Amino acid sequence: MFFRQKDNLVNAIRLLVAMGGFVAAPGPKSGLSVYDAIRKIAAHPPKSIVTMADKLTEAAQNTLDRTPDAPKDADILFVQMVDAGLLTPHEITENSMDAEVCTEAMIAKLSDKTDPTGEMRRPEMRRLFIKITRSTLAPLFRTKEYAADLTPAYMAESLQTAHRTERKIDDVAAKLDNLEAQSRGTLDALALRFGELAPEEMTLANLQSFLIEKASDYRALQQELETLRGSAPRIENVLSAVEASIRVLDLEEAERLLASVREASSGALRQPLEDNARLMEAQARIALIRQRPERAFTLLSSAADSFAVLDPLEPSRRRLSYARAFYEYGERFGGPVTEIAERIAHAILTVVDASNPRLFAEAQNLLGLSLLSQGRYATDANGSDLLNRAIEAFMITSNTAEGHLRAASLDHISMTRMTQAHRAKPPVRQDLLRAAISGSSEAIALFGDDRPSVARALNNLGNAHLLLADELDGTELTETLDHAFAALDRATRLFGDLGDVMNMAGARFGVATVIERQAKIYDDPVRRKRAIDEFNKALQFYLDRKMPQDAAMASGALGSALLTHATNAPPEHIISLLTAAEAALGDAAAHYRNTEQPLLEVALLRKLSISKEMRALSLPTLEAADLLHQSQAHLKRALELGAAGCEVDELHAANERIEKKLAGLA
Repeated sequence: MFFRQKDNLVNAIRLLVAMGGFVAAPGPKSGLSVYDAIRKIAAHPPKSIVTMADKLTEAAQNTLDRTPDAPKDADILFVQMVDAGLLTPHEITENSMDAEVCTEAMIAKLSDKTDPTGEMRRPEMRRLFIKITRSTLAPLFRTKEYAADLTPAYMAESLQTAHRTERKIDDVAAKLDNLEAQSRGTLDALALRFGELAPEEMTLANLQSFLIEKASDYRALQQELETLRGSAPRIENVLSAVEASIRVLDLEEAERLLASVREASSGALRQPLEDNARLMEAQARIALIRQRPERAFTLLSSAADSFAVLDPLEPSRRRLSYARAFYEYGERFGGPVTEIAERIAHAILTVVDASNPRLFAEAQNLLGLSLLSQGRYATDANGSDLLNRAIEAFMITSNTAEGHLRAASLDHISMTRMTQAHRAKPPVRQDLLRAAISGSSEAIALFGDDRPSVARALNNLGNAHLLLADELDGTELTETLDHAFAALDRATRLFGDLGDVMNMAGARFGVATVIERQAKIYDDPVRRKRAIDEFNKALQFYLDRKMPQDAAMASGALGSALLTHATNAPPEHIISLLTAAEAALGDAAAHYRNTEQPLLEVALLRKLSISKEMRALSLPTLEAADLLHQSQAHLKRALELGAAGCEVDELHAANERIEKKLAGLA
């Protein structure tokens, strides 16, 4: 294959030129040996091929430069597509030497086997391949003098190599046992069958050494085939044909026969493996229900590894879906389960690299999500490190040529920026939130017609505007809230149209949060009442569906809204509103405490402290002092948990204020 990226387009065009040359030239018209000869000519081309290919490469480069949707690695993918789609002279003549039809025939050779990641079959690569290949083949097929232009002597030598490769060789074993007695022509023919494309360029000593090693491998292969006798019924049916092919050193045919048997055997093997995996997946689900995530991890790892017999990458594909399951479980229920998703993503990335771009990008993306989930709930220093690592993972994926994965990464970077903003001080916080808004906006444009992804990105965009609004005032504040409402309202409607009730509830929750902020700005009790009603509905929705993490979020928002409402309510309603706020805030804080999510607990503890401090104003001295001590205890725990950024200053200020009130009561 071709390794230097700058030469990818050159190599691809040379392959096409060499392929076209075989049509008019005398020689074999089909067979695997033709492909080897084509590759040999392209790798060591005569001057005439270089001249012609250079002209066609220049035109191809212009086409590539004028294709705005071409992936970043288009040149790499293009040469791989040409190599996988090479046509024999017989196939070209069958297609009437029509450049358009031959181009489609080359594309038809792309399959899960030749293109396991699907990167070559993406619409944008298909369009680019058709443009370049059709315009390259057309002049080649139209030029009658083309075969002569390929330097007859070179072509004849190359075709003779193909002839020698196809020539039947009798008594292979005997010849290999007595190499010294063989003619140079026989030695060359043997070497060609063993895959050496240019044996004539080797010295006699090197050629004999090469064949001695290959003879050893040949005998080992014969012994290995003999051991298969009686061990596998499916192999028994074709084993005689395989051995016959090997006796005449037709290794291509032998490999083809064994590959066909293996494919049939793999198909028969897959179903038992699938059945076993489903059983282990059910066991893992039970383990998660019993709060035993490590047991679930062990079961699913074993299930994934069992598929290695079918395809070396299949365990990684399985792990990807299992990592998503752990991540989603952690998002629903909280706790350390997302750490397991991170471990699985790392396991995938130890065996998968950028040569499998889609699987690599998806694993990086999932790694980023699991780090983001952990960083969102971790204490300051460790949390900041986790979030930075999440950004690094998403940045790798954001460079992928696949538009959808790139868009998802940009949106996930925005989510991470929002989380980082919670920890940052005001100037940096605004920068992070504006970057989040920009990233989600770009993601929405890239997602195009993918409505579910657009809806999720709109939800993130609305939440970024909502957070930014906390840093603003005046006209900029109201305009930012309007932007937040527009994005979240559109997301709500999109999720509704898609029947995605869960995400619709989340977006609707965001709309309620915007309304609650607007109520505060405009001192509008109607808006405030509507927001509280929406938070109550959201809380009940998540409780009914046993989604404690989301229920805690809704309970915290409800408590915050009730607390704000109490500050502007008539005196006779203040105590009942504060009591209800404390109940909601307390439930949410308890969940975050039980699931070890300290940063989220910190925010609620501060509000609990404020509510109890306010309620103490209306109580007799002893009861007021008790409430103020409770308020102080909340502040103390918040500081112990690792409050971050400006929250620390606010907590110390609140504690000093309560100390003064307690001193006054004393």
